[in-house]
Amino acid sequence: MKFEVRADGPQEAPVLLFLHGYPDDHSLWNESIAHFSKTHRCLAVDFPNSGRKVTRRATTSFLEIANALEETVSAEIKPGRKVTVVCHDWGSVHAYNYTRLFPDRVEAIVALDVGGSFSKQKNPVGYALIPGYQLPLAAAYLATRLPVVGDAAARLVSRTVLSGLDVIGKKDTGEPLAGPSRVNPFTPLQNGPYFEFWKNMVSGRNPLRGRLPKIPVLFLYGTQGIKRYMQFHDDAWLRFVESTPGGHHEAFEGSGHWLMRDETTRYLATVEKFLRRKNA
Repeated sequence: MKFEVRADGPQEAPVLLFLHGYPDDHSLWNESIAHFSKTHRCLAVDFPNSGRKVTRRATTSFLEIANALEETVSAEIKPGRKVTVVCHDWGSVHAYNYTRLFPDRVEAIVALDVGGSFSKQKNPVGYALIPGYQLPLAAAYLATRLPVVGDAAARLVSRTVLSGLDVIGKKDTGEPLAGPSRVNPFTPLQNGPYFEFWKNMVSGRNPLRGRLPKIPVLFLYGTQGIKRYMQFHDDAWLRFVESTPGGHHEAFEGSGHWLMRDETTRYLATVEKFLRRKNA
């Protein structure tokens, strides 16, 4: 299985692999690709049921995603070349699994707002919020399998959950924060990762478990909106980032979950500085 991929930039330049999250698609990275394709080969994939078409109704395991990423990358660049993965949300989870499975392919990670562990929440509300919105989205994915009313019920549940998140997804000042980016309307089939995640958790297989290689890691995260109540990283993850060669983590105080859209200029400058330091 290969993913649809947008490719831009010089063929022989260093490679950036962009992995979007939920409920986005490759268009999340439009500003990033416009900026970095001058100096890098940029590859932006569409995960199943994102982008321009619904690709499969069956769920896709995290292992299948990692293997499909390697098949996609192998079709785009020459053997032996490495990539720097730029990832957000579920794309970060996929990036960590991909790196564990293919450590010789990934030379660095730029992770946005979702770390490799988030078991400890600084705000107790976070312990309730995470399953409180993720389990209904997982249930909505299952509902798509029901005959006749399944898709409508799944869409209603998904929209209700996302609307609820939007209510608290504002700055302290009440100003709106940036949201997702996609070329086509949302489909509940995009909820698949939530179903896969909780299915694994119930069976005792945490998808975030497992040691990452000590490659350079840049981790950027927002603090506004829903991020005031829950974080998708913990202190253990920040310590790991600090332990990597040239590793750096940074809070974006004016951003929510989609920090690359809330503070685009700062985000681009921070990533560019990290890439220059890595290459040096």
